[in-house]
This record gives sequence, structure tokens and C-alpha cells, in this order.
Amino acid sequence: MLLVIGLFIVGCDSDKPMRTQTSELEAANLLQALPVTFQWGIVAAQAGEGFLPGVSGKFSVVGDRWLFDRYSPEGEVLIDGELTVDAEQQPMVIRGELDLSGALSGVLLIDLSYNSSNGVFDGAITVDGVHVAVSERLCCVN
Repeated sequence: MLLVIGLFIVGCDSDKPMRTQTSELEAANLLQALPVTFQWGIVAAQAGEGFLPGVSGKFSVVGDRWLFDRYSPEGEVLIDGELTVDAEQQPMVIRGELDLSGALSGVLLIDLSYNSSNGVFDGAITVDGVHVAVSERLCCVN
């Protein structure tokens, strides 16, 4: 009888989605969708402003800020928040924390540098606690 009551109590909270840990594959797939966004962000940061519509939402650059407003480059994961970018520094520094929702939820931590002389990103990206090697995902801007 207690087992039935316990299952009923757990079942009553079933309208709340169960949160699972992000896998390395999910983290890597998200980063594979971001290079065009980051490439465009580099160009806009050097110009001082601009915006890029996503499959949903918008990514915009205003001065030293990259703003993500329910932006989705691929239609499944929504990104919200802002990154701070120092376009004057060489290599360019890109840092911040973004919120993820949709097919993947959690936090996207960005701590990157971009070397404009060779087009290579370096640094750390963490997707909901899963570290993804930047050199394998965001190598070079064309």
C-alpha cells in the first residue's frame, strides 16, 4: 500500500519535466551549430553593431555585448543572455554565461579568445557542466 501511495505522489508531479544530465554528444552538437553565429559576431563586433536572425529569436551585437534573445541557430535549443566581447584586444576576448532551454537546458559558459591573424578560437566552453574542446569544434573563421 505504501508503494502505491509513493508512486501516486511521484506521479502527481509528472507535469514537471525530468531534467537529465547533458551528454557529451548533445554538448558537441550544440557547438557544431554555433560557428556561423560566432563568425558573424566577430565581424559585427569589429563593426560595432549588427544582428542575425536565427531559426527563432535574434542574436545581436551592440558595442562590446553579444545579446542572445531566445536565439536558436538550429531550431531546437534556445539561447538567452549576453557575452562580453573586447574587439579591441588582440586576441579578441569573448566571455559570459548563457541560459539554454528547449531540447537542451542548462548553462553555456564561454571563455574564449579569437586570434584574427590566424582565425583560430582558443579557450573553454562548457555546456551544462560538460567541457567541450574548442579546437575540435570552433576552429577557423573562413
